[in-house]
Amino acid sequence: MGVKDVVAGYFEALSNGEMEKAFSNFTPETKWCQPENNKFSV
Repeated sequence: MGVKDVVAGYFEALSNGEMEKAFSNFTPETKWCQPENNKFSV
């Protein structure tokens, strides 16, 4: 599974309300970076 597949699966699961599935490929070391001045930015 490539990076694009993980991200696509994440957003698909979110859109279906499947939170557990959305985060199933993330590890505690995963960092999610949002551009700009966003409340989710690192």
